[in-house]
Amino acid sequence: MRSIGIVVVCHQPGMDCVHRIVQLANDASMKQPSIILENSDVESYVQAFKQLEDGKPKQLIHLALHSIEALHRAGAEVVAIPNNAIHCVFAQLVEQSSARLISMVDAVSEMCKTNQYQSICLLGTTPLIEQNVYTNPLKQLGIEVIVPKSLEQDEVHQIAMGATLSNKISEEEAQRIRSIVSNIHDGQKFDALLIACSELMLPTLKYEFTCIDPFQLLAEKVFEVSSNLK
Repeated sequence: MRSIGIVVVCHQPGMDCVHRIVQLANDASMKQPSIILENSDVESYVQAFKQLEDGKPKQLIHLALHSIEALHRAGAEVVAIPNNAIHCVFAQLVEQSSARLISMVDAVSEMCKTNQYQSICLLGTTPLIEQNVYTNPLKQLGIEVIVPKSLEQDEVHQIAMGATLSNKISEEEAQRIRSIVSNIHDGQKFDALLIACSELMLPTLKYEFTCIDPFQLLAEKVFEVSSNLK
């Protein structure tokens, strides 16, 4: 198995990714993989995400590439970034990276195709929604993607961004998120809920629907690719 690099933007998804890769190696009775982590200050990423909202991706690309190249210099041959918003600039990162990057969007798309989903509800930050990061690849597979209406999406975005630094969502906020999802399902049924934001996966939020966890799928894809590289 080749060395794996993980860019840790938010700590919990990064650690969850590591845990899942180790678990997969144990299940396969394989030697534990070499996993290298690199993380920058969360506040720096928050500022970069705010600039992304304003149509200025340069800082986010710079931060991510700095981490990717540090991992590559440390020996990582396969790199994963367990963060959804960074996939807004994933194509630019692939073009400029020295390491092989594994796409979380591709991992999710493959899973949805395998499960023969016809429609999914997508929860995520506004740039992710507006740039069709998940929507376009899923639509190409014939999968309908349902998102909150504009005002509700603003609420989802503000709650998610507010939780980025605090790492918590109040019960009132959680209830509002659940209400938005339930209202969508009442008007238009969907097969699964794609939670494309780690803050919207906090324990306070207890969804009543089949949920798609992009971080787990990314970890599984990284394990598969790193195991098969010659």
